[in-house]
This record gives sequence, C-alpha cells and structure tokens, in this order.
Amino acid sequence: MQFGSILVGTPTSQTLTFTNSATSSKNVVVTAVSFGGANSSSFSLLQAPALPLTITPGQTVSVVIQALATVAGPLTATMTVTSDATSGSVNVALSATATLQTFSITGSLGTAGAGANVALSGTSSGTIVADASGNFSFGGLVDGSYTITPSKSNITFTPASQQVRVNSANLSGINFTETFSIVGSVGFAGSGASITLSGAGSSSVVADGSGNFLFAGLANGSYTVTPSKGNLVFAPASQTVAINNASVTGVNFTGGGQLVLSPANFTFNNVALGTTSAPQTGTLTASGASVIVNFDTLTGAGF
Repeated sequence: MQFGSILVGTPTSQTLTFTNSATSSKNVVVTAVSFGGANSSSFSLLQAPALPLTITPGQTVSVVIQALATVAGPLTATMTVTSDATSGSVNVALSATATLQTFSITGSLGTAGAGANVALSGTSSGTIVADASGNFSFGGLVDGSYTITPSKSNITFTPASQQVRVNSANLSGINFTETFSIVGSVGFAGSGASITLSGAGSSSVVADGSGNFLFAGLANGSYTVTPSKGNLVFAPASQTVAINNASVTGVNFTGGGQLVLSPANFTFNNVALGTTSAPQTGTLTASGASVIVNFDTLTGAGF
C-alpha cells in the first residue's frame, strides 16, 4: 500500500479490504494485526476491529490505515495480519514519502522599492528582488523565525528590518515604508555651517569637516535647503528640491568671503584745474573667508 507524498504532521489514511472467498468452505478468524519495520510507529489502524474477528465465506472487511510522519523522508513498514487462513499470515508492505509543509512570507516596500534587494535570514536564507510594484514573496518556508531586510541605494526603509515567525500558516502584510535623502556640499569653506531644511519637513544639520551634509528619512515633497555660516556668502543662497520616490544628490553650494570697502565713496572737493588732489585712502576688509583680489577697474574720467 503506497501513500505517496504526505506532509509531516498531517495524518493521511487509506482503506484496505480483506475478503474471505465466497467459494471458501470455512470461516477465517483474524487474531492479530501488528506493524513492524523501520517506521512502524508512523502507521496505525483507525477504529481497529475487535479481535478475534471472524470473516465468513464471501464476507468483506475493510480497515483504515493511517500514516502520520513526524520527520521528513521515506517511510516504510509492514502490517502483518495473523489468522487461521490456509494461506497463513498476510503481510502488507506500507510506504510513504514525508515532506515538510511549507509556507510563504509576502509584503511590500512601496512603489519606490521596485528593484530593491530583499534579504531573508533565520531558519533559512535567501535574497530576492522586489517586483515593479515593490512587492516581494518568499515561498517554500518551513516553520521558524525569519528576518526580512530590504535595501536599495539612496532609500531608507522603515523599519530597517522585520522579524517574523512562521507557525503553520502563510504570513502576509509584511510591509515597509520608504524614505529618502537629500545630499549635498557647501565646500570646504562651509565646514561647520548650519544647513536648514524647510518645506514638506523641517530639520537642521551641521556640515562635516569637508562641507558635506545629509538629510535622511524624508518623504516625498518639496523642500528648501538653506546654508548659513557667519559672514560667509553662499551661492545660491538656497535651493528648492523636489523628492519624488527617489533621493536627491548633488545639492551643492559655493561659499566665499565678502569684501567690504570703507569708506564706500570718495569725494574730492575744490580741485583746481590742471592740479592733482591730495590722495585719499580706503580700506578693503574680507569677512567670512579669505578673498583674493585679482584686479581692479577704474571707470570714469579724471582719476
């Protein structure tokens, strides 16, 4: 009797029929039914008949044999029916192949998660790529604990990972939300500058020693980035950035010192025709950062 493929932990039954030939001249008395062999404990009789069991000529008796595996793999056993039949005891070979029941974990990363890598670790491991809608599915999983971790360049997923447990059922709705970042630079002169974010969200960061800055965990929307540092002048003064399912990089500013002339104007009074006036002195002062003066230009006449 072959049970074929069965699931571990799930009982499977088949019916076996015994018949005393109608041409027989005597009753057959069954005195014992037993199981032996390598996996005898995986097979049993359901609602076993009371013994001894008398089967009259022409009578048919059916019994139900159950297979119940506790581990995966091939199962073999022999059921022996002992009676006073002239043919003696009857041996019935039993076999089955037990496999573990498997389940699935499904979820979504959102549309921006399309093409993201989704890693599975724990009882088993693997990596898949989210589909064009950001959905993912792991199949063929046995009961156990798992961790799902998505990753995609310039996208931050919340939570960063999720721990789940498969317990004889499929899991769905393992969802993540995606957030994005704005990355840029204010140059070396802007190191330590305060960078303010406003718009769809607000925040403030300090540029690092190289003048780089990062705003993370941002949702889709429009933002304004504004740097400031003492008297340092940034160009442009601010930038408007739109996040639309992707992080934005290269939001760069240039920063330099400011040059101030004091006094701002020079007035020469009562200069006689054909004579040279007394000179006047002005002072150039750089603030915020060093300024290199490459040339100056004098316009107008008489100077």
